Amino acid sequence: MGAGTAGATTITQTIDYGPSYTDWTNSYVFTQFNPSLGTLNFVTVESQGILNIMTATFTDPTKTAETLTSYQETFQATLTGPSGTNQNSTVALPSIGPITLGPAGSGSDTASQNASDQTGNLVTNTYTSSLGVYEGLGTVTFNGAAQALQMFSGDSNIDWGATTTASQDVTLIYNYTPTGIPEPFSMLLSGSGLAVMLLGGKRLARSRGGN
Repeated sequence: MGAGTAGATTITQTIDYGPSYTDWTNSYVFTQFNPSLGTLNFVTVESQGILNIMTATFTDPTKTAETLTSYQETFQATLTGPSGTNQNSTVALPSIGPITLGPAGSGSDTASQNASDQTGNLVTNTYTSSLGVYEGLGTVTFNGAAQALQMFSGDSNIDWGATTTASQDVTLIYNYTPTGIPEPFSMLLSGSGLAVMLLGGKRLARSRGGN
């Protein structure tokens, strides 16, 4: 909680998309903060990509030895939107290779790589200024995208392909001070006034007791 936000509370909205085959794009539409609830202090945006399932297969249809030198897939989920939001959550799978396929006389030979439930890094940004775009009775939109990048190196006779499904989780958090919650300085003055009243009451009681 930032400075000057005593008594603050939060409203959290989360939208999950996927799993869906890459590459894909998606819009995340959130409800704006209603100003009648209080004063908006700051906004936090979080996003995370998840590689759900990846399957890559490699086949040598020749009757000669072919070499899969290396293969690696990198998945990334991006999020753009208000306040200059530009987030990138990535998963880099281990590379495979070298692998020799289809030795002479054996016909077709295959290799594969599989992965599941690989979670990317959680990306968080907090915004304390220019919050007007988040306030109102309408909506605020962020744009997400997921892309699988494959890097193959090897003999050209090798047939290969990969399929990837992925998800993205996006969270928008409003930190605000509800209407009617006094600021810390006002609370201090109020408390001081109460102390003065109590002290004055005690002095009056003693004065009367003395008579």
